Amino acid sequence: MIDYMAQLKELVKCQPNTDKEGAIENRAALRLYRRYRSVLGDLLEERDSLAERIARYARRRDVKNIELCNRRLADTLQTISILEKVGARPIPLTHEYVFSSWILRDSFHRCMEREEEGIHFIAGIQLEEMRVATRIISFPYAYRSVAGAKGDHRATHQIMIETHEMGHTLLALIHSHPGTGLHANRHSTEDHRTHTLWEKTSRMIGGIWSRDGYLRFFSVGLPFSIRIVGDKMQEVERNVFQIVLQQT
Repeated sequence: MIDYMAQLKELVKCQPNTDKEGAIENRAALRLYRRYRSVLGDLLEERDSLAERIARYARRRDVKNIELCNRRLADTLQTISILEKVGARPIPLTHEYVFSSWILRDSFHRCMEREEEGIHFIAGIQLEEMRVATRIISFPYAYRSVAGAKGDHRATHQIMIETHEMGHTLLALIHSHPGTGLHANRHSTEDHRTHTLWEKTSRMIGGIWSRDGYLRFFSVGLPFSIRIVGDKMQEVERNVFQIVLQQT
């Protein structure tokens, strides 16, 4: 009988985390998880095959081969049971989102260009479990005010189609809040509701700018980590960054 337990122990050790080392461990966990699914599928096929052979030998009254198949079937069923118990553990892989500080600077200025709430998408490409931002996509407003904004559903749907046709994906929905300071950019009840809907069909996270340059990334139930490449953005706390604004 092949020993799969060493690989399963590695799978357990590679449970995902959300720190900066997590992306490497998460990719390892994903590979092991795919291996686990493949092994389990092979064992289930072997179980069915053995059951058919036992039935065939029973019709022939071939006691010797029935005993051999029964012993092998018992080992197979035991391994399947172990694999299914391990596989029942959820593996919420943490996806790493990589943003250029230049894109985020442009994001800030776009959200602040008017007094009303500013919104835009960020699209990018996927490299294994890493998502890399490549461009800003304008948001199709149905209306906007200082207190909030809504999008045009048909135009938003068209953006999703065009992004997919280009082999890209929507990574983030960024918007602004009217206040200033570190805590002015916490997501509201409406933000929570909006992202609950988005996360049912996508892996898009949210981001909220305060008027003085604090950016908070968030999700409802999506495990993620953030990496910013470039200068002029400093990390304040986990998933919260501050743009270094040019002095005037």
